[in-house]
This record gives sequence, structure tokens and C-alpha cells, in this order.
Amino acid sequence: MNSSSTSSSRSPFWKRALIATGFVAGFLGVFFWLNAQGGKGRIQGDIWFSRVAGSGVGHTADALFLGSSRVSAAIETRVFDQILSQVLGRPVQSVNLGMGYSTTAEWAMGLRRLQELNPEAIRGSVVFIEAPMGLADYKTWEDSWVVDQAPELMSRYLTASDLPALFESNTPAGQKLLVAANVLFGYDENISRVRRSFQTWLEGATLSLFSLVLPIPVEDQSTDLTSRGGIRNDKKGVQDAIALAKSVIQKDLADQKPQREWESTTLFTVVQRLRELGAQPIVYEMPMSSAMARVYETPVRIQDRVAFQEALKAWGVPYLAPRIATVDEDFPDIWHLRKSRAPEFTQNLSMEFLEKFVYPAIRRSSAAPATDSVKAR
Repeated sequence: MNSSSTSSSRSPFWKRALIATGFVAGFLGVFFWLNAQGGKGRIQGDIWFSRVAGSGVGHTADALFLGSSRVSAAIETRVFDQILSQVLGRPVQSVNLGMGYSTTAEWAMGLRRLQELNPEAIRGSVVFIEAPMGLADYKTWEDSWVVDQAPELMSRYLTASDLPALFESNTPAGQKLLVAANVLFGYDENISRVRRSFQTWLEGATLSLFSLVLPIPVEDQSTDLTSRGGIRNDKKGVQDAIALAKSVIQKDLADQKPQREWESTTLFTVVQRLRELGAQPIVYEMPMSSAMARVYETPVRIQDRVAFQEALKAWGVPYLAPRIATVDEDFPDIWHLRKSRAPEFTQNLSMEFLEKFVYPAIRRSSAAPATDSVKAR
């Protein structure tokens, strides 16, 4: 009696376990199937590096601006293109790849994807890389590959074979699992696809009814900030950004470690990938608010800046230091240059680029025929 009683009590548990296992397997199977459809939506939907590939054939961009959301805010490609076009006498096409919450590891993987899609896309082009106060972002492949707020950026550029290296890094465990789920099952892309489909149905079926009785709030977007690259320019977004900036500054100042081994950084990999793509990397100084500048003005960071400049010389990477006079009001959220100052900064960067690289090249090319004609005589 006891054994039959025990057996009968165990049966429901095993049945439930089998049902749960089948449900999980089916759930993962659906996601795996969805991820395999249409060439993987997470790759096709990429609007960051993959868009530079164009149709997959030939040159697509004369210049790229690579970096964080600060690049999105400070660089106006329209201004750069106009200035260069006037000098060169031909159309110039540049692309702003500034992206909030991005890492140099993601830049490296994004460039690898670009090389796979179109190895000629930026051959002969220049790629501008930001360096706030003359010091670029310092991360190694042992550090976290992602920022907590946006792990999906990395997911678009990894394959299953990259996951072991990801798991060996110091990326937080939760982010590792989320990235792996995105890579293997298209978790984020497919969840978003299902959510978008449901929202479309819900809005079509009910929004017209609810809108008659519920007020629809309108965000105040009067702040002089761009909305590109993940930047929030509404009042609440600016307040959140200020709070985050103060927290980041305080944490950084409390524990600054030397940043001297640049050959081991993910930025060095970025430089190598650009060279493989036939592009010339150029590092430039990014304007900063006084609050952010404090992080770079400590004795430790001053020495780090010297080490970085030496690394750039060893890598053969030029450095530009465009200047515009700024006050703290030019950085509404502490992080980003206000939208109305971006054309001026872009113009200054363009002019310094012309003076140091383009004009000398034009003079050399124009002098060459004259020298050849003298030799002919």
C-alpha cells in the first residue's frame, strides 16, 4: 500500500516535469526557427555598421565617424560633406556611426561584419574616432563587451563561435546569457517582433476607442539636443542623463587605475580592422563639459593621455585637436554638445583635417606633373 501510494504521488510530478520540458523545448524550437527565417532578422534589421555595406559591392562612404552618442551629438555630417565637396570638386559621403551605450568591442565586431558584407565599402576612406580630452575609451577583451543598457548591439555581430570568448570575458553573467540567447535564438529580435505585432493589433482594435476618453500626453522635446544615437532630448531624459553622469563621474574619480597597455585594448583591434578594410583611422579630441573634464584632468589620466599619444604614434594614427569655445550650458545633459553647436565643431574638425591632410595631398599631386615636365626637358 505504501509503495503504490508513493508511486501514485510521484506520477503527477514526472508528468508535470515532462510537460514543462516539452513546453520549454517547443518554445526554444520556435525561436530557433524564427531566427533562421529571412537570413536572421537581427542581422537584417541592423542599422548600425551593416548599413555602411550598401548593396554589398563597391565603395559606399568617404568618411565614417565612429564613437559613442557624443559623436551623434557633436558631428553634423552634412557640414563635413559640404566643406569637403567644395574643396575636392566632387560629392562626398560621410556616415555618423555614433551610438549610445556602445563599446569598442562592439565597434570591432561591427567592423568585422562590415568586412564580411562588403570588404570594399570604406577602402581609401578615413574613419574619425573620438577621444574625449585626448584619451580614447580604454577596454580590453577581458573586460565587459557590452553596456548593461544595450546588450543587443553586440548580439547583431556575434556568431555561435564567438560565444566561448564572450563567456571568458568579464561581461556580467546576465548579459552573457542574454547575448547568447539573442545569437542562438534571436530572442530580443523575435520578442520585439511578437510585441510589435500585438501592439499593432491592439492599437488598431482599441486605440481609437480609448483615445476618446483618455488624454494622450505629448513629450516636451524643447531641449537643444539631437535625438540620434540613443540620446533622449525630452525633459525627463535629460534629467536622467544628468543623474547618471554625476554617478559615473563620482565612481570614476573614486577609483582610477592606470591605462597604459594600449596594444591589449579593443581599440587596437578596431585600428587593425580599419587597416584591413583599407581605411585610415584618425583620432580627434571631443569637446567636454567641465564636469566630465574633471575625470580626465587627474594626475593618473594625464599620464594615461601621454601613453595614449605615444601609442597613436606607434600605430601610425594621426591626432586632431579641433577647438571651439564652450561653456557648461553647451552641454544640457552634461554628456552631449548641444545641437546648435554641432555645425561649428564639425566645421572646425573639417578645416583641421583639410589643413593637415587634404591640402598637402593636393599640393603634392599638383607639383608632380610640373616636376615630370622639367625632367622631360
